[in-house]
Amino acid sequence: MKIRFGFVSNATCLWEASPAKTITFKRYNTLGAVKGMEKLLDVTRQNIENTLRVLQYNTAHQIEIYRMSSSIVPLATHPEIEWDFVTPFKKSGNSLAIGPLHTR
Repeated sequence: MKIRFGFVSNATCLWEASPAKTITFKRYNTLGAVKGMEKLLDVTRQNIENTLRVLQYNTAHQIEIYRMSSSIVPLATHPEIEWDFVTPFKKSGNSLAIGPLHTR
C-alpha cells in the first residue's frame, strides 16, 4: 500500500499565491459593467497564475496529490453575470490541464 499526502488549494509556503481570490457580486455592481468585467478578468488571471505556481511548487517538492480550488473563476455561475471566462484564458486554462502532475 502506497500512502500519499497532498493538500487542498493553498500552499502556505508560497507568498501571495492564493488561487481563490474573489470579487463579490455587490463589488462588481459597484464598479459598473466595464470596470467590473476588468476586475473579474484580473482576479481570474491572478487565480490561474497562482494555481500554476502551486502546481510548480508541488512538482518541485514531489507532492502528487492536490485538490484545485473551486473558486478559480469568480462569479462564473452567477445568474446575473453572463461572461465568457474561457476564451480570454484559453491558453492559460490549457496549461492547467497538461502539466507533469496531470500525466501521472
